[in-house]
Amino acid sequence: LKGLYSPLAGIKNVIIQMPRSVALYGAKNTIKAIGFALKAARDPKLYQEAIKKGYTGHGQKEIITEAGQQLSSTRKFGVTQAEVIKFTFENVNLMTQTENFNRIVLAEAGRMHFGELVSNLKGNQSLFFPKAKQAEVMRMLKETYKMTNKDIKFLLEGENIYGSKKYEDILDFAAHQAHKAGAGATGAADLPLWMANKYLKPLT
Repeated sequence: LKGLYSPLAGIKNVIIQMPRSVALYGAKNTIKAIGFALKAARDPKLYQEAIKKGYTGHGQKEIITEAGQQLSSTRKFGVTQAEVIKFTFENVNLMTQTENFNRIVLAEAGRMHFGELVSNLKGNQSLFFPKAKQAEVMRMLKETYKMTNKDIKFLLEGENIYGSKKYEDILDFAAHQAHKAGAGATGAADLPLWMANKYLKPLT
């Protein structure tokens, strides 16, 4: 926990996470996603949408909870050590803000990369995303994005899927899985409520 107290912990958090996004979802998508995350940080409507979709609030909560279990719960000067950590994250080293920023970037970059994979799966090619082996695309859809066989069948065989509600729901789910794959999560229970009923069972 000592390293997380550092005044520069938030900056280090971003520096460490961005190369991972590039490795997973590509430089082009990551750069675009950084622009989106910066815009969301200034736009309350976009930020609330990110919260609703379950992109924010991960990571730092688990650290604070774990710290509260490991450290003394005795109050000193009216506060517990876990409360001191929470204050530090939010007001000193900005770990809370940078963690949320990272996850919005990962979700958005992952969403764009997912769209590229689907396009590739359906036989389309682009200058920036040459045709990959179908087995590689399928592996990432299943391992990174946790797509079911039913979802993949819809993506592969469905006609006029783009813009449909089902495709948008799958995109939102893929984005959620993307930030979990890039920055970690505690398990299936961390799914936001709006998608839990539809997607929780296949993942357990």
